[in-house]
Amino acid sequence: MTQPVYEEIIQPRFWYIAKEDLWMWKSNVLRAMANSGDAAYRPLIEEASTDPHEHVREMALWARQALGRPR
Repeated sequence: MTQPVYEEIIQPRFWYIAKEDLWMWKSNVLRAMANSGDAAYRPLIEEASTDPHEHVREMALWARQALGRPR
């Protein structure tokens, strides 16, 4: 999800989460992907490992490990 999509579509509906907190959404999605155990999410998790936000990258690393693919 890009920042503009988040700000224009998601954030107005979830107004209690600040516009600056897109990283929280991304981290939650990564957690859900990893907890699903579905290996089909691996490419998306790999992509998130290069996210500009440190917390997203950390969650992507955790998700990779949770799916059995450490660094």
